[in-house]
Amino acid sequence: MSRKKVILLILILFTVVGAIFGYTTLRSKKIAEIKERVESYLERNGLKDTVDVGEYDVNLLKREAYLRDIKIKGLKQEDREIAVEIPFVKEVAIKRFEEDKEVGPVKLLLEINGIDFRIYLKVLKKWKTYSLNAVINNSYNKEKGEVSENFSLTGDRLFNISWEWKAKNVDREILRLARELDAEGASLSNPEVRLFISKILQVKPSLVRFSFYDQGFHNLLIEVIAKKTGLTAEEVKREIINDLKKAHSQLQDRALRTFTEALLEIVSQGKGGIEITITNDKNYSIQDLGSLFIGMALRGAPPERVLKGMEKFLKIEVRKI
Repeated sequence: MSRKKVILLILILFTVVGAIFGYTTLRSKKIAEIKERVESYLERNGLKDTVDVGEYDVNLLKREAYLRDIKIKGLKQEDREIAVEIPFVKEVAIKRFEEDKEVGPVKLLLEINGIDFRIYLKVLKKWKTYSLNAVINNSYNKEKGEVSENFSLTGDRLFNISWEWKAKNVDREILRLARELDAEGASLSNPEVRLFISKILQVKPSLVRFSFYDQGFHNLLIEVIAKKTGLTAEEVKREIINDLKKAHSQLQDRALRTFTEALLEIVSQGKGGIEITITNDKNYSIQDLGSLFIGMALRGAPPERVLKGMEKFLKIEVRKI
């Protein structure tokens, strides 16, 4: 091998080693930064002794961060009928995070995988365990004053749920005040709280969408009802179907009829779902809508009439999925 080739080979080798070393050093630095920020957040919110992150990782090329093997102590809610706990999360992937110094986070995309969801139904006297996955995708455009929030939760043998919310006229002061009040604590005597409320009332919701697809959740409810009533699961199922058919025959509103049809499909066929979309085409603010609905409620309008009244101001679509 010629001397020039040897020198070239050595240069290439040093370049590769330097690149690997530089990547490893930068990766370690980013992991340390993320760990510090997460631990600071946990301590600030009193969660340091509750949440233990087993591993931190980053992908510098994708600009993503990962928290893995998260153990959660004491996250348990319980009442007379039910107990729920989430002791473990396999992974939280931070796919996108952008922060504004003035208002805080303006873009966030999280994927939460392997949520160990355990539920104890006291009437059944046993724990049931499900694995859930969640996605959170939020953004705020401070120039346009627009907010978009998306949340989805999927669980094998349980359900798929998604929620979407969009709003306009969201002043950046709302986010700034929310950040400050969260740190300081809220009191109605605080002038900033009154300012915050006045700003919130001027927000104009443009879209709300909720969807639910059953993957076995109704079977769990039927099992609980059967245990409580002493009936068999099939007897409970027949009663529910008969009640839904009766309610469906008495309803005049198209949206409510579609809703009961979707429930009938879920119970009778073992699968099905529903999607509800509400759009604010006339650009009403929260204050406007609140006044309209409070007025109807004070007049003692029944639910179907309230829904009819809502359809005068909002576009409501209900469809089976």
